[in-house]
Amino acid sequence: MKSKIRGQGEVEQMVCLVPELCYLTGLTDEMKNDFRVMKNIAMYTRITPNQRQAALKKFISNIEENKKAQDLLAGWGLKMDSSTLDLMARVLDPEVVIFGNNTVQKVTLHADWGGAMSHNKVLTAVDLRTWMIIHAPRDARFANEFAGMMQKVGPQMGISVSDARIARLHDDRTDSYLRMLRENINPVLQVVVIIFPTCRDDRYAAVKKLCCAEMPIASQVINSRTLSKPDRLRSVVQKIALQMNCKLGGTLWAVKIPMNNCMVCGIDAYHDSSKRGASVAGFVASLNQTLTRWFSKVCFQGPGQELVDGLKTCLISSLKFYYDVNHKFPDRIVIYRDGVGDGQLQVSADYEVPQFVDCFQHIAPDYHPKLTVVICQKRINTRIFSALNAEVSQKGYENAPPGTIVDHTVTRRNWYDFFLVSQRVQQGTVTPTHYVVIYDSCNMKTDHVQWLTYKLCHLYYNWPGTIRVPAPCQYAHKLAQLVGQSIHSAPSERLSDRLYFL
Repeated sequence: MKSKIRGQGEVEQMVCLVPELCYLTGLTDEMKNDFRVMKNIAMYTRITPNQRQAALKKFISNIEENKKAQDLLAGWGLKMDSSTLDLMARVLDPEVVIFGNNTVQKVTLHADWGGAMSHNKVLTAVDLRTWMIIHAPRDARFANEFAGMMQKVGPQMGISVSDARIARLHDDRTDSYLRMLRENINPVLQVVVIIFPTCRDDRYAAVKKLCCAEMPIASQVINSRTLSKPDRLRSVVQKIALQMNCKLGGTLWAVKIPMNNCMVCGIDAYHDSSKRGASVAGFVASLNQTLTRWFSKVCFQGPGQELVDGLKTCLISSLKFYYDVNHKFPDRIVIYRDGVGDGQLQVSADYEVPQFVDCFQHIAPDYHPKLTVVICQKRINTRIFSALNAEVSQKGYENAPPGTIVDHTVTRRNWYDFFLVSQRVQQGTVTPTHYVVIYDSCNMKTDHVQWLTYKLCHLYYNWPGTIRVPAPCQYAHKLAQLVGQSIHSAPSERLSDRLYFL
C-alpha cells in the first residue's frame, strides 16, 4: 500500500497486519440494501429527543457520581452542568410556494408540499415533443407502461407529452446501450430515457459520461424495479416527469424573493474516486430574480493544487453567463460554501474571499459588487429541542419545527454565525445546520441573511419540501458527486444552464 512519510512524500511500502487483531467496521453493501437490517440499526441510531435527553442526563449523573471524574474536572477548573441549556429561539413564518398559473400554497408545519405538487401545474413547463426510451428485451412492458403513464400525468402538471420512440435492445450489455445512444442522439431529440434491468454503477457511469460530456443531451436513467409496482406507478412517473422537466430547463415552483439583481452561488467539493488525492468542486449560480434558473460548472483539484484557483474561473464564467441572460452584471453576490470545517474557517476568510473579490477586476476595472460569503456546516454535534411544557419537572421534548433560528448563547464568540433547523424529520432527532458568515460587504441585516437562507432551503427541485442546506449547495453537491463518481471529466457547456445532474 502507499503511505505518506514526512520529507519523502508518498511512498509504497509493505504493511503487515495481525489477522487476529483486525476487525471489519462499517456496513457492507449487502447490509445497506437489507431493509430489515437497516430498520433494526435505526432503532439505536435514530433516537427521539426524549431518549437523547434521558441519555444525556444519565451521562451527567454518571460523571457526578464518579469521584475520579470529578477530581479530573476540578484539576482543570471545570464543572459539568446538571442539565442541558434552556434558551429562547425564534421560528420564521411559513413560506408561500408559488406554482404555475400563479397558484399559491402556504407551507404547513410538515414543510412538505408533495400533495400540492401533484395537482398543481409546474411554474415553467417544457413540452416533450421528441423523446426516446431505450430498454433491454425483458423490460418492454415497463417501457410501454411508462410511456403511457407519462402521457396521463404530464398534462395534469401542464406538460404536453407526445408519443415516445421506443427502442428495444437485443441484450443488456453496456456496449449495446452506448451504441443505441450514439446512433439516435441528434439535435432534434430533447431527452433520452434509459431503463436498466439491474443496478450497475459501471453501466450508469458509461451512459452518463456519453450523455453529459461526449454527446450532450438530457438523460433520465430508471431502474426497472422502480416501475415494477403497478399501484405506485403513477406517483413514481409523476416524480420522474418533474425531474425530466428540470433537466430540460423548466422550473417547478418558487418562493417570493424581494432582492433584485442578486446572484446566489453554491459551492461543494467531492473526492474523485478515479484519481487518488484529487477532488472535484461543483459550482452553481442563479440566473434570475426568483432563483429558479441555475448555471453550473465544475473544476478539478489535483494533489497539491489550490481549489480556489478553479473556483475563480467558475465565478468569472457565471458572471459572464448572468450578463448574457440579464444584460447586466449582478449588484450583489451571495456565496454559500459547503464542506469547510472549523479549522479551515480562518483560511477561507483570509485566502479564498480575497480571491473571489479579485475576480471582479477581470470583469471590469470599475465593477465592485457587494459580496457575502456564508459557510454551511452540516456535521455538527449541536442539537436543538423544543420544550413541550413550561414546568421543568414535567418537561417533555420534541424536534424543533422547520424555520427555528438560534443566534445567541451557543454561537461562536469570534464569528458571525447562527443555527437553522430548516427540515422536518420523521424519525430520530433533527440536526440543525450551522451557518458562519465569514465576509459581508453587503451589510445585510442578520434577519435578512437568515431569512434568505431559509427561503433557499425551499428551492431544491428533487424534493417537494425543505432540505438541510440551501438549494445551490445541494445542487453543487449533486453536480460534484455525478462528476466525481461517474463522468470523471468536465460536462459539456451546452448543458450548463440546466439541472441535468438531478
